[in-house]
Amino acid sequence: MKILHISATSNGGAANSAIRLHETLLKSGMNSFFLTLENSDKKINNLLHFDGSVKKYKFDLPPLTLYNWFLEKFSKKFSKEQKLRKLIDEEKNIYTTPNPTNGEFNFTLFSFPETIYDITSSSAYRDADIIHLHWVANFIDYPSFFSKIDKPIIWTLHDENPYLGGFHYQDDVDRNILSHGLKENEFINLKANCIQKVKDITIVSPSEWIACKARSSTVFNGKRVKTIRYCLDNSIFKPRDKFYSRELFNLPQNKKIVFVASQDLSVPRKGVEYVKALIKDPAFDEFLFVFAGNNVHIKKENVIAVGSIKDEVLMSCLYSAADFFLLPSILDNLPNTLLESLFCGTPVLAFNIGDFQDIFLAYNFGVLVEKGNLKELKLQLLLLLLLNGNNLFDNSEIAKNANIFFSEQKATEEYFKEYKLLLDSFNNESKSNL
Repeated sequence: MKILHISATSNGGAANSAIRLHETLLKSGMNSFFLTLENSDKKINNLLHFDGSVKKYKFDLPPLTLYNWFLEKFSKKFSKEQKLRKLIDEEKNIYTTPNPTNGEFNFTLFSFPETIYDITSSSAYRDADIIHLHWVANFIDYPSFFSKIDKPIIWTLHDENPYLGGFHYQDDVDRNILSHGLKENEFINLKANCIQKVKDITIVSPSEWIACKARSSTVFNGKRVKTIRYCLDNSIFKPRDKFYSRELFNLPQNKKIVFVASQDLSVPRKGVEYVKALIKDPAFDEFLFVFAGNNVHIKKENVIAVGSIKDEVLMSCLYSAADFFLLPSILDNLPNTLLESLFCGTPVLAFNIGDFQDIFLAYNFGVLVEKGNLKELKLQLLLLLLLNGNNLFDNSEIAKNANIFFSEQKATEEYFKEYKLLLDSFNNESKSNL
């Protein structure tokens, strides 16, 4: 059984989750391969020790010369390139259309379901038994891919884009419905028309929140939807010595430290505005806030920004250096940062969103507060920091229970079951059609 994971990117939260699953399946002895559009990312290059398990889909635009212009005009040699340039122009228009209610540009991402890429023509696709889609925005061409596909599909949803139109989260749809509603609905209908024709497809979500929304969506109506949590390598993310971890980043040993991390802290749904409000409150002046990620624009004596940390061992040290991990997201699937903190034994303070309540009720992982309730967030964080010496949380127990809840073995077994179920059904169907 050969599994081909397909991801448009090789960095970011969704790509990290996909790569981690790929590595987990390889360690379990499965034939797993990874196809990505990008070809220069260090994370992907680090995977090459798995003997060619990573495939790189390359596509280069020809130069805009007079000779190439004649070739296209008379032979249509570069028709795909022309289509790409048209799509780029359309996308620029989408990103420069202001919201009519306030004249502002206020969404994070808008992706097109049509591209110039034909994944089915790649050798990686031809060699695979099962196609495992991940974050494929602006990579797969829905009309051609789903009409040509002749293999069973597993699709792990890392955000809401697969069942939305161009937007990636419903809050962006709600804020921009007047300016982008027509294009959003057009793309939803296009996706539904493509996917509803596919029989052998199973949708997997890391959270029951996304799973429920997928089940009720127009795009995935009637399709099998399963919840399988993310997993994490506990040889990398594990409790590390707090003193050493603080020494490593030159952090004070005598301070209570709150850690905040996200790939891009400027994204509104990540809730950095709530953290800014906490930092402005004099009640938190004696505590240290450490940020990891891009676009941290907070200047105060008790704030340290370490930038984007690519090395996962260093990240595990940052989690271990902190007394608490603050996760202020107001809308999210299942953030990798939540798993990473718990595997390192660091308790989490977060808003009660998605599946967090079920996860936190299962084990004593931290504290949840009502979504968007800044007053309660301040109170709970202040109490946690002041009472931290009273054995409120057992770091080793947090890590132990995280390893149970998000174990690699559990994820491998659940995905293998879904792969086998799909492949058996597909093979039986193929035999009956002979």
